[in-house]
Amino acid sequence: TPADPIRALTGRPRTKLTSTGCRRSRPPEPRRGSTYQSEKAAQINRASSGVAIHARHPLAGRRRLTLEALRDEPFVVVPRDQHPRNHDALISRFCELGATLKISAYDTSFPNVLARVAMGEGVALVALGYRGDRSDSVRVIPLDDPLLSETPIYIIARHDNLKKATQKLIDHLGDIPKGKSPRPQARPKKGP
Repeated sequence: TPADPIRALTGRPRTKLTSTGCRRSRPPEPRRGSTYQSEKAAQINRASSGVAIHARHPLAGRRRLTLEALRDEPFVVVPRDQHPRNHDALISRFCELGATLKISAYDTSFPNVLARVAMGEGVALVALGYRGDRSDSVRVIPLDDPLLSETPIYIIARHDNLKKATQKLIDHLGDIPKGKSPRPQARPKKGP
């Protein structure tokens, strides 16, 4: 039998296409500074999201993409246990569009997700920062979507490994109002 190129690239076998059901409500986000499934977490920033798409795909020439434009595309996704907010939000948004999300593969590593896109297994939601990775086979295009255009970034510590200093840091970061930077502001320079 011929070797599976996906297994060779990622160490995981190619998966069969699956479809998801609809979920009516938006997924909850962990509250800032609160305990979330045996972890202490605080949102510290947000990252812009984009769509990883094969460079030869008919939509690859667009400046921005919407989920409506991608409604018939198979998706490579990160499993729900790794990123429940984005997983559930993607399914929810497809339901709102009256479409069914087609999942061609699951992978836990974003380099592997990009490899699967390069092999033509589907499109994927990734951080827009991957746009800087120079690849001839994958483009990352900004996503226009009210729920998925940005992804929260959290600082997370397991309770069984939570040190006093880490606890204080997470508590402090959880107390910072949204939209404010946790970094100290630069002082104006004096003199000429």
